[in-house]
Amino acid sequence: MSRLLRYLLEAYPRGLNQQGWNLEALAINRSLPWDLVFDNPDGILGQKWDTLFLSHNPSLDCDLLRQYPEGLCGESWDTYFLSCNPGLSWDFVVNNPDGINGEAWEVNRLSLNPALPWDYVLQHPEGINGQSWNTELLSCNPSLSWDYVSQHPEGFNGEEWNMLQLSLNPSLSWDFVLQHPDGINRQEWNMYALSRNPTLPWDFVLQHLEGFNGKPWDMYGLSSNSSICWDFVSQHPEGINGQPWRMRELSSNPSLPWRFVILNPTGINGERWNSYEISSLPYRGEVPGKRTKRARDC
Repeated sequence: MSRLLRYLLEAYPRGLNQQGWNLEALAINRSLPWDLVFDNPDGILGQKWDTLFLSHNPSLDCDLLRQYPEGLCGESWDTYFLSCNPGLSWDFVVNNPDGINGEAWEVNRLSLNPALPWDYVLQHPEGINGQSWNTELLSCNPSLSWDYVSQHPEGFNGEEWNMLQLSLNPSLSWDFVLQHPDGINRQEWNMYALSRNPTLPWDFVLQHLEGFNGKPWDMYGLSSNSSICWDFVSQHPEGINGQPWRMRELSSNPSLPWRFVILNPTGINGERWNSYEISSLPYRGEVPGKRTKRARDC
């Protein structure tokens, strides 16, 4: 994709249909060829790079920060976006604990960054540069050590774990949930977040339609869960255990195949699709009767 983007920029320097390229949008494009920035630190096509958007780009090449710590085009790097950028090299943070070019790291954002190694947190429990870690955001960080949570159910650094964030954490395993069915440290799991977490095995839902640990599934969470089984939805349009599906959440579900929509154009169980959400849905799946890429229904 980077080669394609470079080709387009070189073949159409004035943009497609002579309308020009938007350098802010290019700066945040995941496919941005970073050698293009290295070779043209002052910008391209008569426009300057916007360091805020470059700082936010998840494919960030940290060598650019090392080579130009002061920023580009007279603008400093944006540490608010850099601090949460998954492309940020943790070695760079370790070597620059005070931040970059006089701008301190945002430790709340670092606490959420999946690039943060848990070993580093344990070695520096006090935080970075006089700023404490945010335990609520650490609770949602996929790098969180679940062994540590199990051994320290009371929380971290004097603060309790946040059960909403733990329940949403994309690295949460269902084995861990089953080992701690009542929650952590007298705090119960959040059923909306558990129902929404894509690590929830759909087979478990099918075997326990009544819910988990005496609590029903949250249908807003299940309807927006990207691991939902669309065959099951098709076979049970009325919902689960007397609770209906939530159409706004189904309409915005990132795994919704267009084939399912086309086969159910008026919605399901007398409820219509949400027109706004369905209009913004990316193409996914196959059109019935057409040879296109195959849908994954479950």
